[in-house]
This record gives sequence, structure tokens and C-alpha cells, in this order.
Amino acid sequence: MLSRFGDLDGITRTRSFFEENGTAYLVLDYLEGVSVRDYVAVNGRMTPAICWQILKNPMKALCRLHENDMVHQDISPDNIMINTSGKGTLIDFGTVWSAGELSDNEELAIYKRCYSAYEQLEKHGQRGPWTDVYGLCATIYYMLTGEKPLDATERIYEDTLPRLSRMGVTLDDEVEKLIMRGLVIESADRLQSVDELYQALYHDSLIAFPVMMQQETKVSSFRWGGRQGRSCTLTSQMERKLDRMDARRRKRKWYPVIYGIAAAGVLFLFAMYMING
Repeated sequence: MLSRFGDLDGITRTRSFFEENGTAYLVLDYLEGVSVRDYVAVNGRMTPAICWQILKNPMKALCRLHENDMVHQDISPDNIMINTSGKGTLIDFGTVWSAGELSDNEELAIYKRCYSAYEQLEKHGQRGPWTDVYGLCATIYYMLTGEKPLDATERIYEDTLPRLSRMGVTLDDEVEKLIMRGLVIESADRLQSVDELYQALYHDSLIAFPVMMQQETKVSSFRWGGRQGRSCTLTSQMERKLDRMDARRRKRKWYPVIYGIAAAGVLFLFAMYMING
């Protein structure tokens, strides 16, 4: 799926992939810059204007992911890079999954303190675009205040997260309300889409953002960790192979169960033989 988004400035481009030791590795563009986390740690809080400039392209990329039924699950200050032009790029797609696959699947859940939504901890938590909205708004909170927001687990029984205005941040009332709505613990009451916040910040809509397909491009053989990789075609060929690899991994997950049942059956037959022997 990621190969479809190579035309977006707000997402790191996927160049190729290879498989070693039963694991798929993506080869991505090298990004020169600094993470939002490191920038704020050194320079302190950002002005709203700088924050909006950095986040515009990542928000576009995030909206495109959601339009394609994908959820990032790990939006946080360390996963947004600031390039030398002062623009942001969303990175780390190891936790990206289809929203349908995420439903009731604990194995695909991840949790990052202070930036993950509460449903990412719940056994049957419904994860979707609203989950990424929480991570995005928590990141904005950090960028504007210089402080991490309270973790979701600390806000369940009594929500004491200070509003941005109480933290000395000057914003339009509507923008502040939207950001704080994005940080609501209960997912059903939370801001549901990135588009609504984007409109408030940039006075533009992303709902009708066209889904453009890249033309298939060939890449030559590459080296990774001193090993020679195979040349491959991005987009459709890459997706088909990754799908097959994922299917094999899912199948292997059941091997211990099958072997256990078979061993139990053999032991049972042996016991019956000894009893009746």
C-alpha cells in the first residue's frame, strides 16, 4: 500500500524492499533533518505559525492514508521529521495497518506513552482515523507547549489535562477547541477526522483529495547491510509479494497449535495401546 503514496511530500518514499530471516524490510528515502521531539527538546515550544508550517504536509499524507482505509497508529513527535526547509515528513510505517485488520486484533496494537489513544490499550478497542487524530493532537500539544500531554491512562477517571490557553498558547478559540476535542479519551466523542482540523488551520479541505496511482518504476539491485538485494518493481508487484509474505507469517502462527494437537493425538493413541495392550 505504501508505494501508492510516493507522490506526497509529507510521507517518506518507499524505494524497495527485501526479505531476510522471514521478515520484510522496507528501503526508504534518507531524510536529512531533525525530529520534532529533538527540535522542541533543544529549542523549546514552537509558535503556532511554525507548528502549522511543519504539520501541513504530514496532515495531507495522513488524510490520504485514511482515505485508503489505513491507520498509522504511531503519530508522535519522534515520527515527524523537519527538513532543512522547515517542512515536516511523516515516518515510521512499521505499525501501519488496514483499519479492518486492526479490529479486535491485539497483536497489531501498539502504545506510546503520552501520544497513543486509550483504545490502543483496550482488548477490543476500535481503532481508526480517530486514533491517529489523538496522536496528531497530542503531538501538536507538545509542539505548542513544550511539554508532553498527560498519558491517556492518567485521564480516565479525572481529566486534568490543561487547555492550551492555560499553558500560555494563544490560538483562535475554534482551533483550540478542535485540538482539545482531538485529545478526548472516549473515541466516540473525539474529533473523528484529520480533515476538520486541517480546514480550520489552512482553510482548505482534504475530503476530495484525489487518490493518484504511481506509474510502475523499476529500481536496480541495491545493497543493504553489505548484502546484495534483488531488483524489483514497486507498486503492484511489491504489494503482491508483501501480501504473500504476510499470509505465510499468519499461517506459521498456527503451526505450534497444529503440532501440539498432533502430538497430543499420538500420545493418546499410545496410551490407549498400552492400556489395551
